[in-house]
Amino acid sequence: MKSIPGGPCHYPLALNGLDAARQLKKLMPKLKIIFLTMNPDSDVANEALHIGASGYLLKSSQGDELLKTVRDVARGMTYVTPQIRQALEKRLIDDPRAASRPKHLTPRHREILQMLAEGRSPKEIASILDISVRTVRFHKYEIMRELKINRNAELGQYAIKHSLISPP
Repeated sequence: MKSIPGGPCHYPLALNGLDAARQLKKLMPKLKIIFLTMNPDSDVANEALHIGASGYLLKSSQGDELLKTVRDVARGMTYVTPQIRQALEKRLIDDPRAASRPKHLTPRHREILQMLAEGRSPKEIASILDISVRTVRFHKYEIMRELKINRNAELGQYAIKHSLISPP
């Protein structure tokens, strides 16, 4: 694995799609990104769009929908697959403030959570990030408090649900 030169992450870690898109948009703000994913979670789609994705499409979609997505994005439009679009619209109707609500986890929390969910030990994470083990444990405590999670296994479940890591 390689670190991304000039990017904010300087540790050897496989990035999830959201984090990769975040870094790519920082390096190339005009880049058009289309997510092609198995994840039908509207929260993940919302975050992808917030990052600057131009399209969000499920892998189960038909081929003609993929072509439509590419064409729409090439014309400067944003495309979200209908299943996800309905969930996003319902979310905005149910709670109009949901889209502007701040994210709970800092970038550092997200990277530590990702590494914990991948099975890395606090000592290994500390070495990779060049911080103390105590700092890693503090961040883990803060993550669990913020997410209202009480067990380590729930951290992994949260990471999978929010596409920080892929399911095993």
